[in-house]
Amino acid sequence: MRVILLIILNIIICVIFLLGIDLINWVCPLAKQDVAIGITFRFGAVVLFVSLLIALLINLLLSRRKIYFFIPYLICFAYWISGVQAMPYRSWAYMFLSFVLIGVYEWFLIRYNKRGNRFSDSKRMEKNDKDTLKWSAQRAIESNLRPNVVAVTLGVNNKLLHIIAYVNSLPVEEDYEMVNDIAGEIICDFPDQIHRTKEECIQVNYNDTPNIKKLDVWITIKEI
Repeated sequence: MRVILLIILNIIICVIFLLGIDLINWVCPLAKQDVAIGITFRFGAVVLFVSLLIALLINLLLSRRKIYFFIPYLICFAYWISGVQAMPYRSWAYMFLSFVLIGVYEWFLIRYNKRGNRFSDSKRMEKNDKDTLKWSAQRAIESNLRPNVVAVTLGVNNKLLHIIAYVNSLPVEEDYEMVNDIAGEIICDFPDQIHRTKEECIQVNYNDTPNIKKLDVWITIKEI
């Protein structure tokens, strides 16, 4: 439901973009406008839709590292810069309009997620808080997962994020870096609720059933 609402917002923004193009053409009409130019204008809305969709996928599936959010801007820039020679002033105007709408959309994504990702400061996490933390952890794990990871467990207590990664080999430096990256992305989702971290990487074997510690959230990657 949440994704559908964001896609609908994407479509609304593209409609606004088309109306903005029509307004610019009405205020400053072209001396000569053929079918090719008209198609270029309309296809710009398709490029904007794809750019906003990529922004949504980045926000949902990858991470919120700021570098990723420049990708939609680069797509629109590459499209409109190709028409600068034919329409120098108009291409820059449409590019600027695209950037403004992308910025509004990404601002809404960040605000929407912050509203949905807040959990209480109580020492015992409620079910909704656990679901929110699990959603954030799954996304962070997907973008940083190493092949030897078996499971990940984590919990928050008194603004301390405790995260344990269970691996099926002797932990190496890359494993600890992975846990640190996962913790960093989760903190980005909850800057007000998490101030400290405790990170562990523990080896487990398939031949036995070790006494595995499970925290508030348990995410299984492979069967132990």
